[in-house]
Amino acid sequence: MNESNLVALTRQFSANKFICPITNEEAYEWLKDDNNLAQMQQRLAPVGVQVVNINDEVFVGVNIRPTDDDKKKVIKEFDNIKNNLQPLIEILTTLATADEDGDGLYMGKRLHCAEMAVTANKNAEFASRLKKIAEYINSQNKPNDEKIESILQKLRKEGLLHLVNQSKKIYQVTGKISYIHRVIAFISDYYVPREQQDTEEQQELL
Repeated sequence: MNESNLVALTRQFSANKFICPITNEEAYEWLKDDNNLAQMQQRLAPVGVQVVNINDEVFVGVNIRPTDDDKKKVIKEFDNIKNNLQPLIEILTTLATADEDGDGLYMGKRLHCAEMAVTANKNAEFASRLKKIAEYINSQNKPNDEKIESILQKLRKEGLLHLVNQSKKIYQVTGKISYIHRVIAFISDYYVPREQQDTEEQQELL
C-alpha cells in the first residue's frame, strides 16, 4: 500500500470509520497481515486511536483517550442506533428472511429492493409494519418499493449497506452490521442513555 493510501486509511480510522471487504477490500486484506496492522497501530498511537477487529469481519478505529466531546458522540451514536437504526434493521431482517436462505442480515448478503417489495405486497402484516417503520424517514405515504428504497438509502448513509447495482437497486450488507448487532445486544442488556456514561462502555463492547 502506497503512502497516499496509508494517509487516507489513517484519516478514516481517526474518524472512527469502518473498513470491511465490501467497502474497501484492498485495505481490509492489507490489515489482515499482522505486520501491516502493527504499522497502522503505530501511526494512530499519537492521536489516541486503536484499530479493533470485530469478528474478523470489520476493522474500526476506537478512541482510547476520549475527550468529553468523544463521550457525547458515543452517547449520541448509541441513541441513534436504538431509536432510529434498530427499527429499520428489524423490518429489513423480516423482509430479507423471506428469501431462500432465511438467515437475516449478515456481511455480504445482497438485498434486492424489488424482491423485498414483492414480499411486502404479498403479506399484509409485513406491509403494515413497513408503513409504521417508514414514519421514521417520512415515507409512510409512498408505495412499498419506495418505502423500502428509502430505508435502504438511509442505511447506506449509515455505512451499513453498499450499493452494488444502481439500476436494479441492489445493495450489499457491509461488515458494520456485526458492530451494530453487538451494540443492539449491549443496549438491550445494559445501556441507559445518560450523560454520565462514557466511551469506556464502547471500548469494552468492542
